[in-house]
Amino acid sequence: MPKRHNGKDIMSFDTSYSFSAKKEGKISGKEYQWIEDNSCLGNGACPMFGTALTMAAVAESLGLSLPGITATAAVDAKIQRMAEEAGRLVVKLVNENIRPSAILTREAFENAIRVSIMGIGGSANGVLHILAVARNAGVPLCIDDFERLSNDTPFVCDVRPSGTYTLEDLEYDGGLTAVMKSLESKLNLDCMTVTGETWREILEHVPLPTGKVVHSMEDALSRQGGLVVMKGNLAPEGAVVKQSAVASEMRRFTGKAKVFDAEIDACNALLEGRIQSGDVCVIRFCGPKGDPGMRAMKYFLHMVCGLGLDKSIALVTDGRFSGTIKGAAIGHVVPEAAAGGPLCLVRDHDLISIDIDKREVNLVISEEEMEARKESYVMADRVPPKGVLTLYSKSVTSANDGCYSGI
Repeated sequence: MPKRHNGKDIMSFDTSYSFSAKKEGKISGKEYQWIEDNSCLGNGACPMFGTALTMAAVAESLGLSLPGITATAAVDAKIQRMAEEAGRLVVKLVNENIRPSAILTREAFENAIRVSIMGIGGSANGVLHILAVARNAGVPLCIDDFERLSNDTPFVCDVRPSGTYTLEDLEYDGGLTAVMKSLESKLNLDCMTVTGETWREILEHVPLPTGKVVHSMEDALSRQGGLVVMKGNLAPEGAVVKQSAVASEMRRFTGKAKVFDAEIDACNALLEGRIQSGDVCVIRFCGPKGDPGMRAMKYFLHMVCGLGLDKSIALVTDGRFSGTIKGAAIGHVVPEAAAGGPLCLVRDHDLISIDIDKREVNLVISEEEMEARKESYVMADRVPPKGVLTLYSKSVTSANDGCYSGI
């Protein structure tokens, strides 16, 4: 559950948002301590569409969990009733030999993408997880499917970090089924769910949303979905950006590159004033092969927001993000630096151009200069991973394939 501070709901990630403000002297140490002590009040996930609740929304919109579960707080008594109902359903599904494969169809995955990524402005990590689950389910799905569905799915759910409200507000406004009701005409309604009912049968009893949190498609927050796929000479095979969390000023942006091979180095540079307004921070060697494992980075972007610089600094990386981030953050760049991708060729003070409307992220140099850098580039020696991470690094596929490993 969220708690209020200075008239705003706060939650766990507000501690790192506030850290840079404390370092800059914008808030006192005492105020920061209060935020730290009160931003995580108990059980459950952050009450916003970070990765945890984005994936809860994925499970619900796929039909794999009970309708309404996503927005229900961990401390709500309804959780116990839903847990008991889930137990009964498990037994029923086993007895009737209904397997997940019967529910995980191509149409179900498209529902999940429309609802849990596009309609709610969900975490970019959902792209990785949906691609990986689809692969294991034997369902053909690719990164370009996300772009296609984004162009045809409005963003309708005004919940943080892309919006204003919390999951508590969404619960009062009808939960995820209200979002699905809003997007009803875009969904595959004959998909089966674990309840034994189709979405057509479930949504028949759900009222049209009229509240402040879930908008109708006619009154959508944006005509396109929350996430889009970028390409260009820095991401020839693709990258992603959560456009629902990008300020309008940053949809078209050109800035000087500041290049780092680890997030902690970028964070230190930001706090020391070496990254400033007008810069594009490049953090590379953070992909599935390069890290290895593609750990989530969040502190740099949280600090950027805490300093009020999210409308003047962009980030391009082959890594992934926490779902709590907002700002002009382009991630999952493919091919990644560790696989010899173009991020290797970026140098400090190069110009990088970002155009979200055109879906392009480019290094502003000539093709001749790009080819010359490719020919002269030598990959620096890096500390090799140990144990199973060595096997993972050698076998893992790209972010466009859900970071799948055959180990």
